[in-house]
Amino acid sequence: MTDNNYEPERYQYASVAAQFLKNKDVKSAGKSLEKMAIEGGMSEDLLPLMKGTTTNPREVEDAIEDYNGRYEKLLGKKNITYMFDKYEPIFTDYLGEDNKNILKEDFDKIKKETYGDVQNKFEKAMEIIESETGNFSEEQKEEAVKILKKYGEVYSIIKQFNQLYIEDLMKPISKKTIRGNFEEHKRKQAANNLE
Repeated sequence: MTDNNYEPERYQYASVAAQFLKNKDVKSAGKSLEKMAIEGGMSEDLLPLMKGTTTNPREVEDAIEDYNGRYEKLLGKKNITYMFDKYEPIFTDYLGEDNKNILKEDFDKIKKETYGDVQNKFEKAMEIIESETGNFSEEQKEEAVKILKKYGEVYSIIKQFNQLYIEDLMKPISKKTIRGNFEEHKRKQAANNLE
């Protein structure tokens, strides 16, 4: 079965794992992949492969890179309405109902475009604006400014709220890792007390 048959949420814990790995928390990154395998219905394929990955940083990095790439690719194919719906509970929590409705109006202006297209347009426009090489004409710079005006706010909000979304997914895994580490500490302490 190809990735086209799946929703991005199947791979969202790879993004969580990437964040843990960025923070040098290999154990939690491995637990994130395990959660992805189970909740994403990939346990038969992924869990046997992962037997040693929770302690081998290179294997964790490879798995995270692959599955996070799949997550980003699938997310990029979704339209802006999907992105609003995905983050709507967080928008409401952080912004309140009235502000969320104002934000929805901004999202609705570009609702049929895919997140990937918005991301590409934004990044190319930023490249033109920030370029110091002089390789871009004034017309290209003016067009880039228009693109940033059209997409910048929504793109920035998606990036910001995606981070909050990922952090929410990280919390239970962090708790589990911290508890596991503490239990290991207690076992070692008890063993030392017996000596």
